[in-house]
Amino acid sequence: MKMNHEILNIHKFQFIRLVSFLFKEDLAKSKANFNDHSNLIHIIKGAGKVFFHSEAYPLERGTVISLPVFVECHFEYRPGLEMLNVHYNMWDNGGEHLDDLKRLPLVFRPDYFDYCESILKEMLRFKALPPPDNFKMASMAHELVIKHYISNQLVPSGSSTNDERISNIYKMLKSPGCVKYDAKRMAKSCFLSVSQMNRKFKHYFKEPPRKFWEKNRFNNVCHALTETDKPLAEIANEFAFSYQSHFSKWFKNIAKTSPAEYRREHSWEAESRP
Repeated sequence: MKMNHEILNIHKFQFIRLVSFLFKEDLAKSKANFNDHSNLIHIIKGAGKVFFHSEAYPLERGTVISLPVFVECHFEYRPGLEMLNVHYNMWDNGGEHLDDLKRLPLVFRPDYFDYCESILKEMLRFKALPPPDNFKMASMAHELVIKHYISNQLVPSGSSTNDERISNIYKMLKSPGCVKYDAKRMAKSCFLSVSQMNRKFKHYFKEPPRKFWEKNRFNNVCHALTETDKPLAEIANEFAFSYQSHFSKWFKNIAKTSPAEYRREHSWEAESRP
């Protein structure tokens, strides 16, 4: 556990939201879920499954799912499945996102789950209060996240490499400003050919850099749709789409729904779906 304490010695924490879900119907497989922040899902009751790539993990009371930044997953729900989700960001003293350094296991069952549930339900109580009383949720979320980090063995991040050039490519692709994919420019900046860059990146991240970039771009677009009230045309322009129609076609091809429908379905104010 020593590494856990060292990595948390000096850090910055940002609480984003607490979201509660109670599913009343079966869902065989949800749409792909992405996050541009960390997400701790606590299963309060019921049953289901979570899928990371092709591997399935059962969900039941006492299970915690730690969704790192930009990891794709799918859910299978059973009626009565209830979860409380804490969304947050945390960085080390050098400004590196903790998910890029060390992260919690994807799925774990803490022996202190009753403690977790008590904090989460207290957070729900404060959530119903107006500011500034509901500001207390941030300190409670921080307490809960730190409890998880110091009580579990952290695992190496998928973004860890022993090749500084590929680490730089990763950071370029993750940057919010990377709205256009320019393989030649990126490869040249790291003194690699495009084929070398593709091969080395895939070795570490299990997918080509262009696919990684496209997923990250989609994730950033989803964030803009759900976290801002910007017009669709403005979002399309922000992500380097020449025409809103092109943007809508691209988005629907990935999400199987239009940007406008996605915004309505994933409104955090409604808090009816993840």
